[in-house]
Amino acid sequence: MPTLPSDNYFPVNSETYSSTLAGSISAGAATVPVNSSSPYLDGDVVVLTVDPDVSGKQATFTGVKSGSSYINCEWTEGAVGVGHDGGAVIKDYDSATHFGLVSKGMREEHNQDGTHGDIHADSLAVNTISEKTAANGVTVDGLNIKDGKLNTNNSVVTANITDANITTDKLADSAVTPAKMLGVDLLGRTAEVLIGTGLPAAGTGQFYMQAGTVTVTTNASGDTTIAFPEPFPNGILSIVVTNAGSLADLAIASAQTNGTLTGFNFSSNEKSGSVKFSWIAIGW
Repeated sequence: MPTLPSDNYFPVNSETYSSTLAGSISAGAATVPVNSSSPYLDGDVVVLTVDPDVSGKQATFTGVKSGSSYINCEWTEGAVGVGHDGGAVIKDYDSATHFGLVSKGMREEHNQDGTHGDIHADSLAVNTISEKTAANGVTVDGLNIKDGKLNTNNSVVTANITDANITTDKLADSAVTPAKMLGVDLLGRTAEVLIGTGLPAAGTGQFYMQAGTVTVTTNASGDTTIAFPEPFPNGILSIVVTNAGSLADLAIASAQTNGTLTGFNFSSNEKSGSVKFSWIAIGW
């Protein structure tokens, strides 16, 4: 079996190529000058034999055609340990090196029975393949492809999606949550607030509303505390509480000075009793 190089597995062949060395070369020469390199083109990978009819001196090499020489030569079989004189015949003969290279190249991505083995990134014309398993498909630049389709179990990088391609019908309802949406704009609001400073600019949609109806038991002073379903991030503009129960004379007053970003207190004239009321809070 010839000693084969680690790349350049598929040589260009010429049935009639024959030339002579343009100068002497030493054993294992990396460059082989010739008097004619036609019909090969620069960059062609070739397998040639020097002194094919001289006993004890036949030697085969593989190299790359460059001008009037072959470069990056690797000697593969025959008398690879001897030099050759200028004028020695050089020919393109079928050799074990030819078949060995083609076979080795095929085995890079094929099993012995001809089926596909490992598939390299260059074969798929992609930049990287980070994973290839039967269970997970092929992951390329963050996208997982399985059975010819995008595997939705794998993450899609947001930076790779243009705004124009994000449409309502492509979003799952469960993926659209309040935390991912903007709030509302308020017209005619004042600069005076209950909690916080620095109101959002108009048109930014940074206000949020929360509301509810609850039945609670007040303490001996008629007070109780309500927690917001979600804390407000920065401040509260207004909290409004109204009677929602059967006590027509129930007086309810929000204890605004005790409000926080997480909830508010209120007082009523119902001491240690059950009261029902509705509330709405606007903040940012």
